[in-house]
Amino acid sequence: MTDARGNARPNGDGSARHTPGTPCWVSLMARGLDATEQFYGALFGWEFRPGPRPLGPYVRAVLDGHAVAGIGVLPADRRLPVAWTPYFASDDVDLTAEAVRSCGGTVGV
Repeated sequence: MTDARGNARPNGDGSARHTPGTPCWVSLMARGLDATEQFYGALFGWEFRPGPRPLGPYVRAVLDGHAVAGIGVLPADRRLPVAWTPYFASDDVDLTAEAVRSCGGTVGV
């Protein structure tokens, strides 16, 4: 998902190193992409660019030329909540996942 040594964002455009444990990406799964773009565009001043095709309807939110978030569409046949998912930087994802589990947490992605 994230790699603080270089490709720090799931979208592949980040070269900046993120300190392990800090947020490095956020994605939203929503019901209506057009309304979501209008809302967050007005709220944060984000512009939107097409995202990877294999993900289905998906856009990257861009601010000052930098991708800051990904927004995808929930499948209509699934009753999942609209939700933001934060991603955190890690130098060793296996070690980080084990630390989360040992503290009673759950690794979602």
